[in-house]
Amino acid sequence: MAKVDNVEIVGRVSANGRVVIPKDIRDLLNIEDGDFVRLVITEVIKVPKSAKTGSNNKKKR
Repeated sequence: MAKVDNVEIVGRVSANGRVVIPKDIRDLLNIEDGDFVRLVITEVIKVPKSAKTGSNNKKKR
């Protein structure tokens, strides 16, 4: 297990519970498909329901 300095990102949780680690961060930390990462949740930022209905959150067809 490789230890790294703390890297902080804010990610959005998808409907199926996934959080994306941005590609530039994955590249920086050499995270590859199938690797395990340790997540430490320090804060949950709730999005107001009115913001969840915005155009950026519509499903693509």
